[in-house]
Amino acid sequence: MVARANSLLPFQETVAALTSAKSLLDAGVGSDLQRFSVLHGLCASSYFAGKMEDAFALARQIVEFADRQVDPTFKLVAYRLLGTTQVLTGRSREALESLQSAERYRDPDR
Repeated sequence: MVARANSLLPFQETVAALTSAKSLLDAGVGSDLQRFSVLHGLCASSYFAGKMEDAFALARQIVEFADRQVDPTFKLVAYRLLGTTQVLTGRSREALESLQSAERYRDPDR
């Protein structure tokens, strides 16, 4: 049991760091890329922890953020992430729509 608890420590530390970073971003410190990266990290952490509804909620926040950005890369990644979480939470029809949205922002030359 001790070995398992110790193996989770880096994961827990990462989530704690991302949560602290989000608090700073929410207070107005940081850039758009930092906000996107922190939200993406929190979403991935929830995903890997099997907390799919949390991951889904964070993916929706990422899409809301990405939709306010000019750079299509934000939108591509956000909609792909949302589609993935929708598939894994049984929202297949919505997942298809999100993944089709992601495809619209894909630029193979970029």
